[in-house]
Amino acid sequence: MGLKNVRKHSQLGWGLMLCVMITLQSCSKPKLDLSEVTDNRIDKAFESLRKVDAQTFFKNGGTYIDFAGDPPFDRPYVVPLITTLTDEFHFEWLIFTLHEDPQQALELVAEIPPGTDRKAVQLRLSELQEEFPGDILQEWGDDYFSLDFNNVEESEYFRVPENS
Repeated sequence: MGLKNVRKHSQLGWGLMLCVMITLQSCSKPKLDLSEVTDNRIDKAFESLRKVDAQTFFKNGGTYIDFAGDPPFDRPYVVPLITTLTDEFHFEWLIFTLHEDPQQALELVAEIPPGTDRKAVQLRLSELQEEFPGDILQEWGDDYFSLDFNNVEESEYFRVPENS
């Protein structure tokens, strides 16, 4: 085989490899934008679920974490936490409920005001977490911010053992 043929086969091999790489790149899954997923999920909730101001919801006896027979959690812990975040960062909290059960919250959401320093909010939540009996769970979108909570028992259940 002459040098010319080796070069031709080599170029063909590189060209084929380049085509395969481009094809694989274009077939790979797009990167998942969790902020977009969060915002889309909350936008859908706005369309289909009942919305009520969180402070009004809790004042009128609505429940989020509390269930019959469990120690109270909403009013002693959740309400003061969202009040603190509202005072410090100007969040306006909404509760989503089903239309059929307007006293049981499904989700606690706030629209993120323009100019909000997300790192400052997360730092403040870390500080509040130290005093909180359970876990404060955060979900951030570009437009919305959602909180959820685990009480002590749930936190222990979901905690991964240190030796795992």
